[in-house]
Amino acid sequence: MIPEIPVYATTALQGHEEATAGIADAIAVSATGKPLVVIDWKSDVAPTAETVEHYRSQVRAYIDITDAERGLIVLATTGRVISIERAKL
Repeated sequence: MIPEIPVYATTALQGHEEATAGIADAIAVSATGKPLVVIDWKSDVAPTAETVEHYRSQVRAYIDITDAERGLIVLATTGRVISIERAKL
């Protein structure tokens, strides 16, 4: 597992370039270095559904950028873990 991984991407969107930048809290990688799981820890005590959906979007973007197989949102205060699968094409 590698901590604090910067993630960056650009995408052409309707004639404009959209940039995404962030830091994944950790990424678990295979023996060959391929990203497998993006992990993002959150310290909210009681996140709203809207906040959790924002976190889902964030982790989905990190999965897309890194080409990881899935992501995990770990709500550290409650111990709840939310699994995010890579989008099916």
